Amino acid sequence: MFTQVEQYRRLAIMAKQRSAEATVPQIREAFDEIANHWLGLAEQTEWLGRQFASLQAPQSAEPSGRTVAQQRQQIQPGKQNEGEKS
Repeated sequence: MFTQVEQYRRLAIMAKQRSAEATVPQIREAFDEIANHWLGLAEQTEWLGRQFASLQAPQSAEPSGRTVAQQRQQIQPGKQNEGEKS
């Protein structure tokens, strides 16, 4: 089975092949444009995959010993900690 990126690249190749076979210039240009769009989609999908992977990577501990994720979970301003009274 192919990944999404591989499938988009295969579709781009097929569009390029159809472009090469076309005898009408407008049809050839349309297939070239379609191929370019499939390649652009493949590149965007790869980029998004890299961004997602970097978010999923284990986060290093800060000097305080808490991870970045733990620091992000700090209570937002205006909210009280459990156990605090008004």
